[in-house]
Amino acid sequence: MDILELFLREFVNLAMLLFEYIGVGVITFAGIQGIVNYVRRKPDTRLVLAKGLAMGLEFKLGSEILRTVIVRSLDEIYIVAGIIALRAVLTILIHWEIGNERKEEQLHQEAKESAEKAQKSRSVQEMSEHAEAAADDGAQTEDTDTAAVRPEAERTGDLVPEEGHAQAAETERAAGSQAEDTETAAEKENKKENTKE
Repeated sequence: MDILELFLREFVNLAMLLFEYIGVGVITFAGIQGIVNYVRRKPDTRLVLAKGLAMGLEFKLGSEILRTVIVRSLDEIYIVAGIIALRAVLTILIHWEIGNERKEEQLHQEAKESAEKAQKSRSVQEMSEHAEAAADDGAQTEDTDTAAVRPEAERTGDLVPEEGHAQAAETERAAGSQAEDTETAAEKENKKENTKE
């Protein structure tokens, strides 16, 4: 029995050391990465650092949980319980911070997307306003051209006043039908002459 207890104690001590070293390594790596990201002014520096610290604390917490296997006195149990409670609180706080950072990042992303949409809608609105302005300019140009032609037409007598549009249209129809009748009569005479020959 003593051999098994000795083996368990040695195995737990090795596992505790392994978890402690891994935790220290993860925390150190996260700290160095946080410094580099801070110097580069990356926006997700706090989030990356908090994730690294949380992972390192998880390993250290695992080490403390393993320590409960080999403690024998009540004083050691109190110390281990205090360490576990402290690390658990730190882990919870870091996870809370990670959640807040993600929310802020998401809100920032949504604000950026809504600003881009607003910019696009403003661009479309400006383009439609420019198109309307161009169409209005074109209509004004036509009106100006018509206004320039109207005095010339009135001087030459080619322009009919507004009230006389219906009469002018009727006159045009009559003139058109007379021209057709004249063409038809001329064609008949040409056919007669061709048949006589």
